[in-house]
Amino acid sequence: MYERIVDSTNAAALGLAERGTPEWTIVGAGHQTAGRGRLGRTWRSEPGASLLFSLVLRPRLAPARAVVLTLGAGAAGAEASAAASRAEVMCKWPNDLVTEDGKVGGILLESKVSSGRLMHVVVGVGINLERSPNVPGAAALGPTDVYVLLSRFLVRCRDLFEPADGSVTSRVLAAYRPRCSTLGMRVRASTVTGEWVEGVAEDLDGEGTLLVRTGSELRPVAFGEVEHLSHRA
Repeated sequence: MYERIVDSTNAAALGLAERGTPEWTIVGAGHQTAGRGRLGRTWRSEPGASLLFSLVLRPRLAPARAVVLTLGAGAAGAEASAAASRAEVMCKWPNDLVTEDGKVGGILLESKVSSGRLMHVVVGVGINLERSPNVPGAAALGPTDVYVLLSRFLVRCRDLFEPADGSVTSRVLAAYRPRCSTLGMRVRASTVTGEWVEGVAEDLDGEGTLLVRTGSELRPVAFGEVEHLSHRA
């Protein structure tokens, strides 16, 4: 499904998922008027300047493990972006796509859980093809073959997400770690309790949680803000 203008591809995909659309259904748009970002933010882009789409999945995963799909989509997005353009694209944990110039894209995961079961997941992707002068810190891929970008992304996601069994996490982390610019960086991060910690992003655990070394202590950061500081450890 493709629309020239929508409020949000994620909102449209969630509506289709609720009505039983098949897995791997894609909703794309040339422009979003109410694009959504992580932690309640908005996603702003210029008309025709970004690749915007959302993918419907129905993974057989426990709800608590769905976050690994964000990392998998990030790895797929970074690999596909690099293949389709001249840019070196990395992942900033947990959901940003970045180059040395700034943020070029992001992943937004939204899902429905019923009776403790993950019913469906929508993976929203926005990748800047052209630079937006109205978004501080935004960068762009530049000249890009969007057909290569989209097809590489989808093929890689299928490689990582199927079969949807206990091996998903290990496959995703094996693809994500080499692309993660956060690892080895000094960071300031918020934990699930709202506490801020500062230290070296040392690794990811077996569920994709970021592990931050603060002196002699290794602190898990499962969700929240992560700021890259000015130097690597």
